[in-house]
Amino acid sequence: MKKVLPCFAILLLVFGACAQKTITDANFSATLQTNKLVILDFYATWCGPCKRMAPAIESLAREYDGRVIIGKVDVDSNTVDELNNVHAYPTLMFIKNNRIVYRHEGALPKETLTRLIEAYK
Repeated sequence: MKKVLPCFAILLLVFGACAQKTITDANFSATLQTNKLVILDFYATWCGPCKRMAPAIESLAREYDGRVIIGKVDVDSNTVDELNNVHAYPTLMFIKNNRIVYRHEGALPKETLTRLIEAYK
């Protein structure tokens, strides 16, 4: 029994982080086909502010799982950022009913993100 608990804890950590969705060129349009709030985090792996904000985004994705779709778009692997005029990283887009309701360039603290989610969900 002692060995089962650590394995179970590892599984929770691994699968608990899956609330955040990876957005690509292929699934971008389908992701927006919902009445839920969709938050897109356009990031680059080399971007310092993106790295600092990542834990907050991941935490919020778990907290709001099932109620809000939070996705990350790697701008170096996709072109959907160019189609949406994203030129600064990170850029956050809050989309509701297939319409951008809020857009922000630059990192935000978790508390501000939480307030924004509550305002737009």
